[in-house]
Amino acid sequence: MRACPARAGQLLADLLRKSRATVDTAQLERNTWLTQYVHDANLLAAGLDVAGDRTASQEARWAALRVLLWSKAPAHPISLQAMLEEPECDPRRCRSTYTGHFFSSGPFPGDTTNWPVFGMVMPAGYVARIDSVSRLLADDPGTPPAVRRAAEMVLLFPPGRELGSR
Repeated sequence: MRACPARAGQLLADLLRKSRATVDTAQLERNTWLTQYVHDANLLAAGLDVAGDRTASQEARWAALRVLLWSKAPAHPISLQAMLEEPECDPRRCRSTYTGHFFSSGPFPGDTTNWPVFGMVMPAGYVARIDSVSRLLADDPGTPPAVRRAAEMVLLFPPGRELGSR
């Protein structure tokens, strides 16, 4: 990804889709960690696809929901396990943004890539789509409890203010 940041969204989207059967949360953490640094429609589509896939593992679905959370409210440093717990701060008050301290340097020491990577432009209404899918999952009694809780977490966070023009 550092060699070609413009392809980061597609590379991460492909990795997320290939991880849909994975139950190893450490592997899912590694596979999705960089998604917090990428704002891309391909990644959004993969997140929506895996989160809503009833045949995907529960763990992959909540990893996909974290990808969706970062698509609408980037840079909140939240682990996969934390997606199932209470947030460490009030989501409407705690702000970790692309231009704030969390993104002032990038994910790798000495990295010269301009982070975050803005890839394929997000479609109009993408935040409403994320919230709609999250609400459906959170309200569906047939959805596994862990996936429902992760969907509820996505709904707690307002959209990032910096992305209003994107």
